[in-house]
Amino acid sequence: MGCDRVRPRFRYPGSGWARNADDGIESYGVTFLSAVTTPARTVGVGDAYTLVTPNGTKVASGFGCEARYRHGDGGNFAMLDGHARYLPGDAKGYTEQDIDGCWFETYFTFDR
Repeated sequence: MGCDRVRPRFRYPGSGWARNADDGIESYGVTFLSAVTTPARTVGVGDAYTLVTPNGTKVASGFGCEARYRHGDGGNFAMLDGHARYLPGDAKGYTEQDIDGCWFETYFTFDR
């Protein structure tokens, strides 16, 4: 699997929309909790917002950097193992690099 060495790639836990690179068609994918390798540091729910498109076909929940606008300079997040914690600053700003040189978002990547 390749990686984006310029911008951290993110693979949120749970489900979400994905665009097929070959034909541009969007589909809704599901990730099972058993696929999460580090549930104690993987965010499932956090402070932010939920948006629904006017025609009701898509729901988007923002969490991560948006949380700091709710609580000054950080936000509260529930991890997939059940505990919650406050992450100061931009939660999406916590990044790590794996042994292949791929960057990923520490708290928003289910398979690292």
